Amino acid sequence: MPKAPPLLDPFKKPASEPNPPTSALLVYNPAGGKKRAAKLADTIVLPLLKQAGIAVTVETTKHAGHGVELGRTLDLSSVDALLVMGGDGTLGEVLDGFLSRDDGAAARTTVGFIPAGTGNSYMREVLGVPASGAAVGAAVHAAVEAIVGGRSRAVDCQQLDMTGLDVKPLRR
Repeated sequence: MPKAPPLLDPFKKPASEPNPPTSALLVYNPAGGKKRAAKLADTIVLPLLKQAGIAVTVETTKHAGHGVELGRTLDLSSVDALLVMGGDGTLGEVLDGFLSRDDGAAARTTVGFIPAGTGNSYMREVLGVPASGAAVGAAVHAAVEAIVGGRSRAVDCQQLDMTGLDVKPLRR
């Protein structure tokens, strides 16, 4: 088995003091992880969040690019956390929209990621957590437990503006 990559500096620092959310909005891609995401939401994620007393509102993505729209337009004024469940594509889309908001939500809302995609390279390569194949269920459970425990850390984000292969502007 190949050695896990070293963690980036922000992930070596201890998490914040616990500040568990009392309310959350969960966005997920029901087709994510070869259509396992909906089952994982129903059998692991929602029961654990509700057991912890977290009021959860659920939104599912309906088509490619919908995560960007949701991240940009969802009303986050009454929630403590925006939870994104899916793979790297779902996370990227929702963050694209979320970080382009001009209502201050990005500064006051904690974002949590629950890995339920096919490859989950963000979890594996950035956080050093195996989250594919048989490890998905355990990774989902661990992510929800971290969210319920209220541990978070500030993470830098960047925006890339480039030209796509179709010669149109592309932002990631």
